[in-house]
Amino acid sequence: MQPSDLQVAVSQGADFPWWALFAIVSASGVGAYLATYLAKKGEARALREDFESIRSQLKATTADAEEIKQALFGKSWRSQQQWSAREAQYRDLLGQLYTFKTFLLELSEFYLTPGSEHTPDNQMGPNFENVRGKAKTASTEIFRSSGTAAMYLSPEALASLDKLRSEHWLLESFGAVSTADYVHEAFKLASEAYENVLAEAKQTLGLPGGGA
Repeated sequence: MQPSDLQVAVSQGADFPWWALFAIVSASGVGAYLATYLAKKGEARALREDFESIRSQLKATTADAEEIKQALFGKSWRSQQQWSAREAQYRDLLGQLYTFKTFLLELSEFYLTPGSEHTPDNQMGPNFENVRGKAKTASTEIFRSSGTAAMYLSPEALASLDKLRSEHWLLESFGAVSTADYVHEAFKLASEAYENVLAEAKQTLGLPGGGA
């Protein structure tokens, strides 16, 4: 209702239908209230929709974070298992190499007496034969187990084993002029392989003394 309409109503006095004026004013107030209410209701609905969107995004982010955490945990677990398997292979191989070296060293003690290196093996006695048999078994075990160890050993460690295998075979088959000569040269080969594999084990497993 315009101000001019109100002026007309006042000038007409009692002749003007005041109930109509009241109805108009009331309708105007109700309309304004409804407009404000609907506007606020729209804002509330929009705000609620925003909250729903944020909550959905939060749930999705939480699910993604959990999936990433599980993936990282699984990767860490697999890495730990692989490290343990690799450590076991190096430990077993180093033990076998050290055992081979020990028996070769024991064999060398039979040749401490000057001239004993020319004594035939069948005259060296039962203790000599016993130790020589253990050395042979130790070398065989090294070369037998190195096949499965190839899954975990570094290329450098495998190269050391291949060198030991080939040079030991040549020494045992053709190179040694006597058992004493074989023992001396085989001990050097086994010692070199042991030191190389030990260095590789420390570096691969991140142990002290392994370098960068």
